[in-house]
Amino acid sequence: MKTRLQIFAIALAVSLATEVSKAQGICFLPSSTVAVAIAPVGTAVGDFNGDGKKDIAVTSQGQNSVSILLGNGAGSFAAAVNFSTGVQPYGIAIGDLNGDNKQDIVTANLGSANYFSVLLGTGTGSFGACTNFTVVAKPRGVAIGDFNGDTKMDVALVSTAVNSVTILLGTGTGSFGAATGFTIGGVSPYELTIGDFNGDTKLDVATANNTSGNVSVLLGTGTGALGSSMEFGTSGGSYAVETADFNNDSKLDLVAVNNSSNNVSILIGSGTGNFGAATNFSVGTGPRDIAVGDFNTDGKKDVAVVNFGGASVSALLGNGAGSFGTANNFTVGSAPNALSISDFNSDGKSDIVTADQAAAEASILINKAPTITISSSSSVICSGDPAVITGTGAATYTWSTGPNTNTISVSPTVTTVYTLMGSDAGGCQSTNSFTQSVSPCTGLHMNSTQQAKVSVYPNPFNRQATIQLQLTSDSHISISLYNALGQEVDKIENNNLVSGIYTYTIKAESKGVYFLRTGVNGTISTQKIINAE
Repeated sequence: MKTRLQIFAIALAVSLATEVSKAQGICFLPSSTVAVAIAPVGTAVGDFNGDGKKDIAVTSQGQNSVSILLGNGAGSFAAAVNFSTGVQPYGIAIGDLNGDNKQDIVTANLGSANYFSVLLGTGTGSFGACTNFTVVAKPRGVAIGDFNGDTKMDVALVSTAVNSVTILLGTGTGSFGAATGFTIGGVSPYELTIGDFNGDTKLDVATANNTSGNVSVLLGTGTGALGSSMEFGTSGGSYAVETADFNNDSKLDLVAVNNSSNNVSILIGSGTGNFGAATNFSVGTGPRDIAVGDFNTDGKKDVAVVNFGGASVSALLGNGAGSFGTANNFTVGSAPNALSISDFNSDGKSDIVTADQAAAEASILINKAPTITISSSSSVICSGDPAVITGTGAATYTWSTGPNTNTISVSPTVTTVYTLMGSDAGGCQSTNSFTQSVSPCTGLHMNSTQQAKVSVYPNPFNRQATIQLQLTSDSHISISLYNALGQEVDKIENNNLVSGIYTYTIKAESKGVYFLRTGVNGTISTQKIINAE
């Protein structure tokens, strides 16, 4: 095992081409690859060297190791460095097991008699020698969480050989207590996910059961124990399960990927630990793993699965109501077995990595949706006053209020969110939102002429107030602040201005009465304002 990282930048095996693969607005660059150890089967994402950039860990059954790929934050990765694990590692999870604020790794070793491996991170991208801990036979899936509320990370595992979930409570030093098993009603659990399914702030567990074609849910007690298993049907042959809020009701739902039926099942959570009947959505051939992201930046949860038989990834856009669109397929390496979603090039968009079992490589799919930015002519306006909101970064635009231009004029009476979907010239889409803040503008409003309106708010104020000037025509404007003695304390504006909306800030350190004197083409008006602090 290499114990010292050889950090050097290498080009990806396939260069990042400019041609973009797209389907229904989801866009990725053609997949690029990085070599890893033989027969990769599991993926996880972390920051192993503390540089704030996403790194990748890949379990490899052919070399009994985990490959570490350090990211440069631009979508490229250094050459893989391999660290030994137990026999045939499969599932992988990332967490801080010894409380040193450095990320550690746990692998579930499918080829072992009955143990999982822990590799403690150094914080430099390297890991110490693995330590093995006894559990049930042939562990396959693993997750890290705090099951007893002591702020120390614990481990949960499932095994294809034993129909149970095993919990080992962490000591906070990288070690664990004895394993405790909790029986499930499903048969052949392959993977698991954890979350709070009943809103009691205690971690619960869900397993994907391959032979019985369902998911099992076990509610946590908060003491490290799990309650009785409840089963919920899928469409059969479930390989993996993830949890997220797919219908925006603040309750966790489940999504299972079903290998034998080539689809995913969505089960909507009630918030009590129960789940509704499965709704199924077709994907590619032989799907094996699933992850949750947001591919078009619309704030709604999307899912992606790897298709082992199709050498592809299927991405499905969520509608925020628990339903999904048609699968969009993107080519990756041969026999992809697992995937993870993260932002590998620091642009705020969901990218994908897959473990390609037959190719001894990881495939990287970089999301190339356009970056939409939104700004307003005034970040805060008075109730009913106009503002101009502008979007940039796309070729075509569609606002939630209807217009198909990049600029809209609004006059909201309350703080309002405006959503903009943009498409680039190639049809790639993304979404962004802007909150137009509205103030009641308590204080005196003054119309000095037909050409101008000045608003000051709040009034009284505490050391700082906002002036908003609205010009209907080009004018010479002077704005000054005077204290109660008639002394000018701040010259705020004295220029020829074109028509538009202008915002200024008043800052007054001393408590008392002030006067704001505004001149519009030589016509002077005065407002009394009060600094209450």
